[in-house]
Amino acid sequence: MEDQLPWGRRRAFGTSLLAATALTTSMLPGLAHAQQSQSAAATAVEEITVTAQRRAETQQKVPIAVTAFTERDLANHTTDDLSGLQGAVPNMELVQGRGSATAANITIRGIGQPDPLPTFDPGVGVYVDDVYIARVQGALFDVYDTSQIEVLRGPQGTLYGKNTIGGAVKITTTEPSFTPTGYAQIGLGDYGQVNAKAGFSDAIVPGELAASAAFFDSQHDGYVTDTVTGQKYNDKDTKAGRVSLLWTPNPDLTVHVNVDETVDRPMPNLGRSESFLYQEDLGTGAVKILQLAPTTRFNYTTQQSISSSFGNLNALDNTGIGITTDYRINENLTFKSISAFRDLSSRQDLDIDGSRFELGDAYVGVGENQTSQEFQINYDTAQFNLVGGFFFEHEHVKTDQLANANDFLTLFGLPLTTLRTREDDTEDDSYAGFVNGTYHITAPLSINGGLRYGIESKDYTDATALYIAGAPSGVLPQQTLHATWYNLAPRFAVQYQLSDDAMSYASVSRGFKSGGFNGRAEEPGDLQPYAPEKVWTYELGAKTDWFEHRLRLNGDVFYNDYTDFQARVASGNGLSAAFPVLNAASANTKGAELEATAVPVKALELAATVGYLDAQYEQFTDPDPTAVHDRMAFSPHWTGRLSQAYTFDLQNAGSLRISADENYRSKTWLSVDNEAGLSQDRFWLLNARAAWESEDADWTAAFAILNIADVIYKTDAQNFTSLANIQTAYYGAPRTFSFTVGYHF
Repeated sequence: MEDQLPWGRRRAFGTSLLAATALTTSMLPGLAHAQQSQSAAATAVEEITVTAQRRAETQQKVPIAVTAFTERDLANHTTDDLSGLQGAVPNMELVQGRGSATAANITIRGIGQPDPLPTFDPGVGVYVDDVYIARVQGALFDVYDTSQIEVLRGPQGTLYGKNTIGGAVKITTTEPSFTPTGYAQIGLGDYGQVNAKAGFSDAIVPGELAASAAFFDSQHDGYVTDTVTGQKYNDKDTKAGRVSLLWTPNPDLTVHVNVDETVDRPMPNLGRSESFLYQEDLGTGAVKILQLAPTTRFNYTTQQSISSSFGNLNALDNTGIGITTDYRINENLTFKSISAFRDLSSRQDLDIDGSRFELGDAYVGVGENQTSQEFQINYDTAQFNLVGGFFFEHEHVKTDQLANANDFLTLFGLPLTTLRTREDDTEDDSYAGFVNGTYHITAPLSINGGLRYGIESKDYTDATALYIAGAPSGVLPQQTLHATWYNLAPRFAVQYQLSDDAMSYASVSRGFKSGGFNGRAEEPGDLQPYAPEKVWTYELGAKTDWFEHRLRLNGDVFYNDYTDFQARVASGNGLSAAFPVLNAASANTKGAELEATAVPVKALELAATVGYLDAQYEQFTDPDPTAVHDRMAFSPHWTGRLSQAYTFDLQNAGSLRISADENYRSKTWLSVDNEAGLSQDRFWLLNARAAWESEDADWTAAFAILNIADVIYKTDAQNFTSLANIQTAYYGAPRTFSFTVGYHF
């Protein structure tokens, strides 16, 4: 089917990229990225430099709730992709999106994107080397060739691009080195797990031009088995590569070029039906129960037979080219340009109802490309810092949807085939000017403020048709709609340095998430544009170090005035079911966050994160008066993680680091409608790792067990209750173990 898509990407570019990776590798036989020591005994809490305010500064001096993970942190917690950050950041939910192996469902402080359809915009921005990733499809990036990840909580519009109403996840890749460095790593585990990473870097022209190449290959067999056919689902099959160039022709000019590609070819991601399923008879009006709600716990090895009308396609190609230029005009003034082009092709066969019946079998094809340009001016003196600039992005998204419900309708007992088709096309232009600065009034007292003015313009074309028994039974002819939204997003903060090791701040900021059009429209009225979301966030925070940097305590409290929440709701029932998108809700949410890190004695590392979130709707407009809307989705009251690690000195044999972490989440609703079957009760996840490192830090070996207690837990859900009572939940990975060996030089 992918060959039938007129916008389907051909493999030529991907083959060229992987060939370029291999060519660069062969040209630079002694290269690779040097990795930090994974098991070196700690004597104090590590100081981390972040770029949350678009300039380098220590994390403890930034008046923003930001959590940073170094390359060492990511390795020590066995972080294979972004979902490995789940539990590590208070009040953040980051899981694999439902029905997809590559989509990211990210919610921070209750704000995210509840529906993964490409016509909806994310509420948390993902950035790779400061390039905005516009769709959640393909945003669950694998962690390789990564030097640091920063998670910023709260609106970030004065510093980052569009749709950062909830926060931002900022990924920084490893920069090419002018000295020969490299690594190679192989990991094996149960479920046929094989992970391989390799990286190479060196100078092409000493002191002027450096190059690097990195490659990643990750596979494992499916966690879910169809016991009737033996087919395995929920597997992984990913290959990714990146080639980078760093050109420094003189001390004032730096040009960084990145080319990356990810190719995913796993089987579909299956969920389980959590409710009874029914069939309607158009002739008699009778309703027949096809399947009862499950009475037993989910079991990976006894998943019932599923239907797959369209096949088992779950393919994604994701390519990007980025060019970042830094030019130092003088000692105080720097100009920066970030130019990028990205191309995404996603083709998925989905069994939305999670059963052997054809009630919600679908194919969704997405072709997306985006071109963005950002110009920045950074002015920096001892008393005043300023970042200002202009951002432009053009995005084109084209989708093709087919949905079968051949077991849903009968006529006097005779089955009726049901097919819905949809083709839509979105052209999106975004313009924004922004400025953010810090003025140091006195040595301890600073004020921080910013402003962003943006224009979002979208053109949307849609054509939808319904066929029953092969005959047209409802057609929305092609329509083209246009909408433009304007937004002004300010931020103001006061920062006070209580001492060299303690800082407090207070801030108020406004967030904005673009409006759009409903890609699930069933009726002409449902195509009307919905308005942007808006939030005012008020925050108090403190960042402190104690006992000669052996203890770090960072915390904040916040209050969100959240309006015009974009909700996909349901109206009607059965054949008349519709799914309008409304600015349905407002909420006044509040919470608190605490992050603690300690090194009480040499080699012993302790850490804890705790998040509290009160995220209940203040009001919710829904055409279904029986629907329950109490608590916001993906917003548990409590989130937390405890971590412990001790490094043993093995004298001339290197070191051994033993670590464990325990992750907790309280009850979580997994859909906008608080359906009883689509929630996850409170649970703990336990992980452990043992890592050995040679004395010269060249060799490493690690053994890790994730989900030690083999806890069965839900991560996401589909809710189409008005259509055959479809409620489908998706589950996290079972207990897994892996053994990894690496060589660094």
